[in-house]
Amino acid sequence: MLRNNRELEIAELAESVADHFSSDQVIDLEAIAGANSISYDYGPYESYFDGMLQCLGDKFHIFLNLDKLGKRNSPRARFTMAHELGHYYIDEHRNALLSGRVRPHTSMVEIYNNINLAEREADCFASNLLMPKNRFLSTYKAGKKVGLAAVLHLANAFQVSVVSSAVNFVKSDVNVCALVKWSAKGYEWSLQSKSFTNLFSKNLHITYSPGRETATYKALHQEDIYSLDFYKSVTTMSMWSKSIAKTGKDNIFLNEEAIKLGAYGGITLLTRSNL
Repeated sequence: MLRNNRELEIAELAESVADHFSSDQVIDLEAIAGANSISYDYGPYESYFDGMLQCLGDKFHIFLNLDKLGKRNSPRARFTMAHELGHYYIDEHRNALLSGRVRPHTSMVEIYNNINLAEREADCFASNLLMPKNRFLSTYKAGKKVGLAAVLHLANAFQVSVVSSAVNFVKSDVNVCALVKWSAKGYEWSLQSKSFTNLFSKNLHITYSPGRETATYKALHQEDIYSLDFYKSVTTMSMWSKSIAKTGKDNIFLNEEAIKLGAYGGITLLTRSNL
């Protein structure tokens, strides 16, 4: 995680770029690159990287790997372009490349537990460039949807991945919620909104193995890996954290919603239940 003040600084920078160059819901990233004389190309680079920003003299070029990103306008390709623009717009990143203090490095994007600080900062920029805070909140309110339905609505509205939308949804704290990301091998990482964390008297570490009748199990084991249908069930916090006793006051009811995301595993969204 980034420090709160640093994350806010980068988010405000990204939103200012979005507001300057585009009033549309879907940000025109190629127009932003062109306005800064940043050239780019989409090509087949096997599995070596998602994207890369290269500096030659005082000129910048973005490489985008279609072997990893699919189509050039796919949500993953758009996030990668926005990520590389982050390396350009964040002063410390751009100046390090211009001075030659760092060499161009390949990026693997949307890795929300990435230990590389520069990559986390570029991901933060990308998220806020694609989903500027004010537009994100107004679109959420206008959509009149809650939970995972809202996440899917926002992903479609801003042409971002479901994971990117879900992360922004949790960080925006528009619902009391927690997000769990699953890979093909199992639990990958989790994220909690501030209001979710404040529900409990102790810090939570989510560790969970979904039972067969849960929404998460059904989603992760569905046969159609590209379906955007999602599953719902009701759970309790003790099912998700060993630090919560079954008979304790912190063992509240939660709505559990889960969806499979093709080859990228899946996500579970936990929200406060009215039960």
